[in-house]
Amino acid sequence: MIEIIFRYIFIILFFIIIIHGKDISLNAIAYTPYNSDQFYHSIIDDFNEYSEKNNLGIKIYLTVCDIYINNQSYGSMIESLLKKSSKYDLYFYDNAYTQTYGPYLLDLKQYLPKEHIDIYNSELLSQSCEYENKLVGLPYIINYNVLYSNKNLLNKYNKRIPKTWDELIETSKYIIERENNPELIAYNGLFDESEHGICSIYEFIYSCRNSVDEPFPDIRSNTTVNALNLLKKIKEEIASDYIFNSNLDFSLNLLLEGKGLFVKFWILDNFFFDIIPYEFSILPGIKEGISGSIISGYNLGIANSILPEKLEASIIAFKYLISKEFKKKLSFIQNKYLGIDSIYEDEEICEKIDCETIKKLQLTSRSFSKYYEFDDYNQKIINYIHQFLYKNQTASTVLEKIDDLTRIHFISITEDGNYKKEAIAVFMITIILLVSMFLSLLLLFFKKFNENFNYMSKDSWIISITGLIIIMSSIFPSYGTLNEIKCKIQFVLIFMGNLLNLIPIFHKFIIDFPESNRISEYFKTHKYFFFFFYFMSCLIFILLNLSFKVKVTIIIVDDGQNYKECSVKNIYGYIIITITIIYYLLTITIIMILSYIEWNQESVMFDVRGMVYAIYSEILFIVILFIFELISISNYFYHFFIKTSLLLILGTISYILIYGMRIFINFHKKRNKMMDMNYLMNDTFQKNIRISTKLDFETSETISRDNRKSSIILKIRNYHHRSTSFTFNSNNFTENSNDINKLNMEPT
Repeated sequence: MIEIIFRYIFIILFFIIIIHGKDISLNAIAYTPYNSDQFYHSIIDDFNEYSEKNNLGIKIYLTVCDIYINNQSYGSMIESLLKKSSKYDLYFYDNAYTQTYGPYLLDLKQYLPKEHIDIYNSELLSQSCEYENKLVGLPYIINYNVLYSNKNLLNKYNKRIPKTWDELIETSKYIIERENNPELIAYNGLFDESEHGICSIYEFIYSCRNSVDEPFPDIRSNTTVNALNLLKKIKEEIASDYIFNSNLDFSLNLLLEGKGLFVKFWILDNFFFDIIPYEFSILPGIKEGISGSIISGYNLGIANSILPEKLEASIIAFKYLISKEFKKKLSFIQNKYLGIDSIYEDEEICEKIDCETIKKLQLTSRSFSKYYEFDDYNQKIINYIHQFLYKNQTASTVLEKIDDLTRIHFISITEDGNYKKEAIAVFMITIILLVSMFLSLLLLFFKKFNENFNYMSKDSWIISITGLIIIMSSIFPSYGTLNEIKCKIQFVLIFMGNLLNLIPIFHKFIIDFPESNRISEYFKTHKYFFFFFYFMSCLIFILLNLSFKVKVTIIIVDDGQNYKECSVKNIYGYIIITITIIYYLLTITIIMILSYIEWNQESVMFDVRGMVYAIYSEILFIVILFIFELISISNYFYHFFIKTSLLLILGTISYILIYGMRIFINFHKKRNKMMDMNYLMNDTFQKNIRISTKLDFETSETISRDNRKSSIILKIRNYHHRSTSFTFNSNNFTENSNDINKLNMEPT
């Protein structure tokens, strides 16, 4: 509704300006090579005359540029103008840059009547005029390549114009051999390093598809590989590196001097055919009836930065310039394709130009990459093709490199790729480890394993090992296309898994404090409150980490395979991650202090040290993982494999030290008696208990004095050197002694 109101306001303003006699000035910009600007000036002059005769009060001022302006290419200059300036209203732009300029041009579907659009070839519009389903221009003139055949030589040897590439090779060999003229060129190719070379590449590949209705072949398909091999065959059998790599001037001279048998070149204006001994046809194909020609030319578009008071005037001018009636006039000036097929049914026009050849054109567009500037992208393609044509690279190798320019690679176990087998292997190893760890939890419910897992309760073991399973499960979001959600899930899984793994250990270290205190006693009877508190804090940090935006960065790899990685690009995100890390490090610090205090307690020595070694390994691997994230790795699989390996090794080592070793001990009873610090089944240890008990009572007196005299650090050190708990109980000692005697009587 608002748009309609504004449009009526513009119309009213427009007619007010006309009534008052003031012209609306529109600025147009165009590009033409070789300073041949007469075509565009004639177009603009025609509209200005039309405007004056019909009292439209609109005048267009034209700026025509050649390829470089102030050392800046026309393509980049137009992009800069569209982004930063409202100087120009109408743009005649190269249709190869439609995807680059698209964001800065009006969607013509919103401003032009449908009948003005429907007269144009719909396939041409979709290939060269649309950006994200918006119509950002209409074709103005389309240049196209054709095959010029030397009619004198063909008539001399009674040969027809070739319709297939094999026929072109055969005819060329036949005539060249009989002419025996070293200056006669069989076929030029036009595969130089310029934009003409890139057009020739696309045209040739398109001409090698299997049927007329097929789209442009997949770049890594057998069709494309065969096309390149055929191209090289043509070069080696009827041309040379020098001829194929020669520029546009070389090809034009062949036509003007009549020294080419077959010459691929852009369509020339009609007057040329009065001075050259050639007739033109569509390019040959792999089969008769199949051809290919690139969509090379200029569209007309309107800048979306146009001033409101100029909008209606620009639409009026645009309608005139793209109308069928005006395009008919152009067909007499330029021997070009104008995008309106019905024009070539007009007998008057077809008397002047070859309508049948234009009707047979099989047009295709140039590809583009979202990850490179258009000119850079084209240059890379040319360089790769030249490695095949003029060096020793294989077709498959260079096509893979070209494909990499438009592709973002990712790890997959379903789609074919270079590392599919390796990805499946990593996936299966991960599944096997996770399933094994999960199933091993069932041993908690077997009586024969009770003594091995009496350090913590069953639920504590389950929570701790589940944490390790979650850490290792963070590998799975790395499969498939990476996105923001996967980035967040992966971070959350690693963080949550680490905390779940540590919570039961943290709780156990607190309640095993060597001196009776209120905190230990409270959490000994309120274990689930402790767990709930940490679960809730974990949940809060997870929600905070889900609240900020994670950026998925594309890593561009020169001559390699591009891929995505997660990154944080805002201050809020950095703050949340920093707070999360501080919270994690604080938890680790407290756990390590408690483990230091309980390090020499003989009743839990084996348990404490196993837990601590596991925590050390976790810290080490997390630090390595953090450093790894700061390093740029050019190979996407190596990036995945290193990160995955670190997580798998971290989870496996922690599992063995915390849980798996206890299973191993149960299956080695003799070693179990030597290693299980809960019993220490020998006479020496029974003596040590009595000695340790005496020493501990003495130590308690020392600690009492230290409480008054020394620092907290000294107290911690004194706790560390104690071998048994201060809260010694004679009943427990008797019970443990009986257990030791029982175990000593067991047969080894």
